[in-house]
Amino acid sequence: MNKFAAKIFGPIMFFSLLIPHTATANEIVISQKDKQFMQQDKLIKELTVEPGDVIVFKNDDSVGHNVYSANQKMKFNILYQKPGDETRLSLEEAGASGIIHCAIHPNMKLKVTVVDKKVK
Repeated sequence: MNKFAAKIFGPIMFFSLLIPHTATANEIVISQKDKQFMQQDKLIKELTVEPGDVIVFKNDDSVGHNVYSANQKMKFNILYQKPGDETRLSLEEAGASGIIHCAIHPNMKLKVTVVDKKVK
């Protein structure tokens, strides 16, 4: 990770929880491949999840990545992921929305929105 990203995002308190897989949550696998965010081998630019869903960020690339969001309602920083690493992330706050970035590869962006589909 570059010095800028470490200085800015190193001290960020996690809004989200890095948690083990649970049977009650949906699990969405987002692959980091070819310096892009992918879902089922297709480029993905937007993702909608429900509160408690688990996003699995899996580095399927030959290079390291970082996954973070600086949005006030969705702050987290997974830091450095080497090739083959995966990290589970649960976003709990309905209405939260933010752009997820890679500090190492600034063109990697994914908009994530948390929507409670049970609320009418």
